[in-house]
Amino acid sequence: MVTKLERIEYVEDPHLGKDSYCVVERHADGGACSVPDYAAIKLFRHIVQGEGPDTIVREIDEAIQALPEGYDTVCTDGIFSQGEWQLLSIARAAAADPAVLLLDEITANLDAETEARVREALRQASRGRTALSVSHRIYESLGGRTVEILPQGQ
Repeated sequence: MVTKLERIEYVEDPHLGKDSYCVVERHADGGACSVPDYAAIKLFRHIVQGEGPDTIVREIDEAIQALPEGYDTVCTDGIFSQGEWQLLSIARAAAADPAVLLLDEITANLDAETEARVREALRQASRGRTALSVSHRIYESLGGRTVEILPQGQ
């Protein structure tokens, strides 16, 4: 799943997860696995070896190859744009092949061009699985089969 905040940990530490894009896979048995965003990119090399959706792979591979140390680069603040972080997060989630993707404000704060790239990557990553997207912008969800509007955010 892709989520901006790991909700359970957020209750205990309100600063945890702020402005980061965590990829978390939660299993039905209650176990959880999380990969920190600032881990070495080389851990995600499998994404570009045919395991992720084509557009996502191409987009993020170009960004990673442009880094001074390529896939051996250790991620730090400012290394990727917000849109590139979103693409990397979607690619990591798709490579894990989860049954459900949970997305929280996936296109928030992106320019129109980057938003279109992220939306296409998300369309590809959502094939064959359930995707739940939480957004304050209704148009962002119009591509789905079901749109739920929660009155007063409840």
